Amino acid sequence: MSSALYPAFRLPNVEFLRKQAKDRRKLLLAGDPETLDWYRRAGSADAAPSLQKVQHLIAVDCGFQSWSELLRHTAPVIWPPELHSFVGADGRLKAWPVKRSRQLMFLELVAGRIKPGMVYTESRFNAILNCYHSFNDPALLRRDLLELGLIARNADGSDYRRH
Repeated sequence: MSSALYPAFRLPNVEFLRKQAKDRRKLLLAGDPETLDWYRRAGSADAAPSLQKVQHLIAVDCGFQSWSELLRHTAPVIWPPELHSFVGADGRLKAWPVKRSRQLMFLELVAGRIKPGMVYTESRFNAILNCYHSFNDPALLRRDLLELGLIARNADGSDYRRH
């Protein structure tokens, strides 16, 4: 990932991200030095950046390939009632359930939100997984998703994808 705007495990909600994109664009248009530096470091030099361009750069800073992908993974999750006691105030799973049936509910829910056919590097895949849990163990989740056949990866472990 690039110099991340947010640690992957502390992504803000959708409304905050939308407001921030608008605010950053305003700062760019006003010539704010710090915001211009961020924009140039991202490889952009447009004189009048569009809101879509700023949104894309924020998504990349957060470890995603596009704004729509970022929104998909920061949108509120409707958790099954069996998992409610495991969900923290931030809307993410705060502890790994002991019961395998509850683990499977969680893994199937997460796998269902991953776009089929899209290829992710390990760091981007971790960023996605971290949107759904706060106990900071994406490796545990990757292993389970792989063992269940919910995702696939290259033999060298470099790329992940949902079938």
